Amino acid sequence: LAIGLHGQRSNGAIEAGACGAEVGIEGTGLDGPVTSLAVQPDGKVVIGGSFTSYNGTQRNFLTRLNADGSLDPGFVLTGFGITSNVYTIALQADGKVLVGGGFVYSYNGTTRSYLVRLNTDGSLDTGFTLAGTGLNGFVSSLAVQADGQVLVGGYFTTYNNVACPYVVRLNPDGTRDLNFSTTSAGLGSVGGAGRANSIAVQNGKIVVGMSGNTTNYVARLNMNGSLDPGFVLASTGFNNYLLGVAPQLDGKVLVYGAFTTYNGTARNRIARLTATGGLDDTDTPATGATYAWAPGGTTTASITVTPSATTTYTATATLAGATASVSSVVTVNPPPVAVPGAAATICAGGTAQLGAAAVLGLTYSWTPATGLNNATAANPIASPSATTTYFLTVRNSTTGCTSAGAVTVTVNPAPTITSVTPSSGPVGTQVMIYGTGLQTGVAVLFGGVSSATTPVYNGQYLLATVPAGTTTSTNFISTPCGIIPFNFTVLKTLVVNSPTTPTTIQSGTYTSIIIAN
Repeated sequence: LAIGLHGQRSNGAIEAGACGAEVGIEGTGLDGPVTSLAVQPDGKVVIGGSFTSYNGTQRNFLTRLNADGSLDPGFVLTGFGITSNVYTIALQADGKVLVGGGFVYSYNGTTRSYLVRLNTDGSLDTGFTLAGTGLNGFVSSLAVQADGQVLVGGYFTTYNNVACPYVVRLNPDGTRDLNFSTTSAGLGSVGGAGRANSIAVQNGKIVVGMSGNTTNYVARLNMNGSLDPGFVLASTGFNNYLLGVAPQLDGKVLVYGAFTTYNGTARNRIARLTATGGLDDTDTPATGATYAWAPGGTTTASITVTPSATTTYTATATLAGATASVSSVVTVNPPPVAVPGAAATICAGGTAQLGAAAVLGLTYSWTPATGLNNATAANPIASPSATTTYFLTVRNSTTGCTSAGAVTVTVNPAPTITSVTPSSGPVGTQVMIYGTGLQTGVAVLFGGVSSATTPVYNGQYLLATVPAGTTTSTNFISTPCGIIPFNFTVLKTLVVNSPTTPTTIQSGTYTSIIIAN
């Protein structure tokens, strides 16, 4: 009897609840599907697919994540990079990354179609180049041999106009291996175009999983590309295409795909073949067993749980009067607390303190790193040039649990004045001041005297009023992000003092009229 609990680790411990998986995707994560990935020896993960961004940061079709799921800033594609979907990724022993798909890679006038090799930092490896016209169709599978040669499978039939249906082997520099040919292997199409969806090396042989081909969707090749006569599928073989092959050391092959039968025998989408191509039925799942889980009372063979506290789950299976029980402890580790700090507003060129004091046993990762003095500190200093939202991922080094938070630093630009209308006027004149970085309530002074009304910014200009008691002198606006002078001439008001009563004078004489200011 087989009894399973989803999420169990190889050491018997199970993590669930608040902690969840080892990898924590930040913020909004990826904006499109992931179709391939490869795990590096250092735990970093190269992923490919049809996405164009990770948590708002542009990453077209390929990127690399750190072991905790955060974006690795040390892996960036150069130039225009990859322009369409990535279907397969393979890692070389030297750390270089082979990438296949339906894309064109463009950098500095250099073009690579369907297959490219990148250096460990994501830059183009110019030491790997396909000859002439290269492949005439996209690449969907890759496998690196121990000698450094590369097996390439996909939706192509030629390499530099030389026939190589669906599978070709390349030398480490990208040229075609002349000692390998699949022209006699019978990997042709049936009812449509063929495609090598998966390829793997097994004990000196090459196993290929196909779509639409005369080998009933799976074939084993010799190392020169010819068909291995020692691996033959029974009669009709699979009734639909394969998506993947996984050879075992004992010569057996696990296969998966869209099939539901093998030579008429039900096998829904996953099966294991013997070393000679027959169906391996030694591990046929038992039928007729009943299951009971406690706590919960679930009666399925496996369950998915998310307890809020550490819990022991026991399953009892019954078959033909025999019973068996197994227990699993789901240990729930509390997540660390992510403290990104309070939102801050700074002037251009200013700084803000993020986060909080470091906690022993926790690691910190901030993205984007732009404008930070230390992207792995608990409380870095931020000095962004524009308003930026920083995402913090905190990881417990012992439990692997993570949590995340975000904080926005708003950057106000230094104020500028572009024009003043009118440029002169007496006390009481309303003055419209145009510019940037202006806001309601800033101080506007005419000759050292504050505006007669509270300055109001309507989105186009700042409106202030010439106060009494001012003279033409230095005028300026004072904001938190700077003091900016502006030109405005205060005109004096003329007052005419005439006699309080009508005055009659004789022709040829005069009287006085006093004008004051």
